[in-house]
Order: sequence, then C-alpha cells, then structure tokens
Amino acid sequence: MQDVVESRATTRALTACALGAALLVATVAVAGAPHVVPLYDAIYALIEPLMRHGGDYLAGATERDFFRPIEYYVNLAAYRLSVPWLTLVFITLSVGATAIVLAWLATPERSPAAQSWRWLTAAVLVAHPLLLASAYGYDRVSQALANLLGALALLCATRRPRAVTLLLVLHALGLASKESYATFMLLSSAWAAARLWRQKAHARLLVLGLGCLLLLVAYRGLHAATTNEALLASTPRYQLSLGINVLHNLALYTAGTLFLGSTARAAQGISWPVALWVAVSLGVWSAWVFAIVCAVRRTAGGLAALAAGLAPLFLATFAALLPSVLMKDVSENNASCFALFFTASAMALLGRSSAEPKARAWAILGVAIAALSCAGGSLEKFARVRATSADASFMAAQALVHADEGRIPVDCRYKPKRRYSVYYMPSDVLVNSINRYLVARGELAATDVMSCRGSVL
Repeated sequence: MQDVVESRATTRALTACALGAALLVATVAVAGAPHVVPLYDAIYALIEPLMRHGGDYLAGATERDFFRPIEYYVNLAAYRLSVPWLTLVFITLSVGATAIVLAWLATPERSPAAQSWRWLTAAVLVAHPLLLASAYGYDRVSQALANLLGALALLCATRRPRAVTLLLVLHALGLASKESYATFMLLSSAWAAARLWRQKAHARLLVLGLGCLLLLVAYRGLHAATTNEALLASTPRYQLSLGINVLHNLALYTAGTLFLGSTARAAQGISWPVALWVAVSLGVWSAWVFAIVCAVRRTAGGLAALAAGLAPLFLATFAALLPSVLMKDVSENNASCFALFFTASAMALLGRSSAEPKARAWAILGVAIAALSCAGGSLEKFARVRATSADASFMAAQALVHADEGRIPVDCRYKPKRRYSVYYMPSDVLVNSINRYLVARGELAATDVMSCRGSVL
C-alpha cells in the first residue's frame, strides 16, 4: 500500500512538473509580448499595408499574395486599441486552445488516467519549441488560427459528424485564416461524409457537399479580388514542385519536431545547451520507441490494436505536410502544424503503451523530462525574439532623432554567427524593414533612408 501511495505521489509531482513547464512558457510569452515589435516579414507583408490602408482590405490587393483577412483584422484591432502586442496574446491563447483540442483527440477515453494524460499531452504541445515559440510573431496569427480550426474541424468530424453547420462555419473561418487549411477541410469533410453515409443521413451529406463547394467557389473569388496572384506566381519560394525539395523539407520538419530544444540556438553551431538538448532528445525518443515496441509485443493484435481509433490523427499528420512540404523553401512556422499532430499522435501511442502503473510512472517521467527540455528551448527562442526587438527599437530610436534629415545613419550593432529567421537576424538586414515601418507609421518622412554606419560588432 505504501508503494502505491508513493507511486501516485511521484506521478502527480511529475505531472505537475510538466504542467508547470507549459505554464511557464505561456506566462513568459504573454509577459514578454509588450517588448516584441513587428519584425522583417511581418512589416513587409502585413503591418506596412495595414498602416497605409486601415480597414480597407481590398485597397491593398496589389501588394498582397495571400488571402488572410482574419490575421489582418486581428492586428488592425490591436493597433487601433493602441496595444499591438495583444496579437501575441491572441496567438498564445490560440496555441493553448489547440493543445487542449488535440489532447482530447489523442485521448478520447473518460477514465481518470486518461484525463491526466490529456493534460500531459497539452503540456508537451504548449511547451514544444516548434509550436508557440515559432508562432510568436505578428504575422503568425494565420498559422496559429489555422492549426486551431483544423484541430476543431477534425474533432467535429470524428465526434459530431451530424453537426454539419458547425463544420462549415469552421471551414469558412479556416479558409479566411490561411490557405493551407484547405487540406484539413478536405480531410475533415471526407471523414464526416463517410460517417454520414453510414448513418444514412443523406440530407446532411448533401448539405455538407454543397456547402463545401460554395465555400471553395467563394474563396476562389475572394482570393482573386483581394490578392495579386501574379505576385504569388512570381515568388520562387512559394512555387510547388515534386523533387529533392520534398525530401529536404521532410527532413527539416522531422528533425525540428524530434529536437526538444531551440532550433534557433542549434543553427548557430554546437554549444553545451545544444549538446544537452540533443542528448535529451535522443534519450526521450529512444525510450518512446522502446515503450511502443514492448507494448506491441504484449498486445493482442499488435500495433494495429494499439493504434485503433487513431486514424484521424495519423491522417491529419500527413495532411499537415501539404502543401508546404512541396514548396521551395519552408520555415518553422510552416512546420508547426506537422509538429502538433505528430507529437499528439506520439503521446496517444505512448499513453496506450503504458497502461500498467509501473509503465505509466516511467512514461510520465519521460514526458516531464521532455516538457522541461522543450520549455528551455522555447524560453531561449522567446529571449532571442525580444533581443531582436530590442535591436530594432534601438535603431528606431536613433532614426527618430534625425527625422526629416534624408539619409539617417544608425548603429548596426548585431551580427550573429549565422543568420536564422528573426531569432538571429543581423542589424544590417533588419534596418530596412524598420525604416519602412517608421515611414508607414508616419514617424519618418518618405524621403528618410536609414543605413548602417558600418560599425557592426
């Protein structure tokens, strides 16, 4: 009896540790939001047009390559409230909600053990450095919201397939969030349609089919009216092809998902934190494989029985690859959807593989270690975004002192070992976007041109 009590106390402590890691990541994201400014791509693609055109989304059609009105108006609302960083809070809440929805998808059982495992799944998803930490930017609303709506659509299709109106509303919001949602629209609609056919709910099936068709027609018309499709077609990184780029992107997605640390720090080369993260990642995933293999050997029916009912998650993991895996160039933001569903699937299998008390205790220990490691990687990435924001603010402050003087030299102080997105961005790369941001805000004249003094440290 004493051993049972101690085991329960240990597992509760480890569960609390994992949840604490996720809570810390979310808290730092919200607390640090006021110190993060729009950076680089966010300025060019979103903030600059928003400053010029305000609520007239159609006015910026010639300079826009994608139809993402929800992202546009979320940012516009935050700016008009004079609290632009509310966008980052919105993203944090969206990622948290997505983690909870996926935890329900991964563990549908209603037992106390399943409830505890759902919280562990949500904790790992929030803490993972390829999820919230990669969505932490003003132009990432689209991906964060598309991930959430994709998860909700799948939950609706699998648990409430007769709720056709709800599913269509989710589709409309998803298409208005990001174009990649179309794959989840197809998957969830097909799953719901199959269920409705088996239930002989032919009227609802007809409504679903016609609704999806109307949504796609409307989306096509709105995309043509509000974007510059010639600009999209001429941008190399967005062109889809089936070649070595697919293998390259798959390798990046998989490595980023399996690495339980800061990919931004790893891109700078080997250091002791990177070595520690590599060791933890190898240990955690090796233990996961060992647990699955052991469970398959002792389970009647093998892997098929262990994975029963998880087909929607597995299909969603594949759907999350499309269409971004076909692009010439991808980012961590593109990989976040794959990371979400892959990690949720891995947690679902691990939960089923550790039904016995002793196995469950070891599994929770591994999850707690993974959550702590992930939290360390996420916190490092948050710190780097704040550092880049501080550099941008430093250059902006210098420029504002010399407004209306034409050529404005500023100190470009930062030069990383390797450039890596906004986490490690050289000052001389950042300076032009800051210039355009200040001009769009009306704080610099259109004739003012910021440039580096040449004193890069």
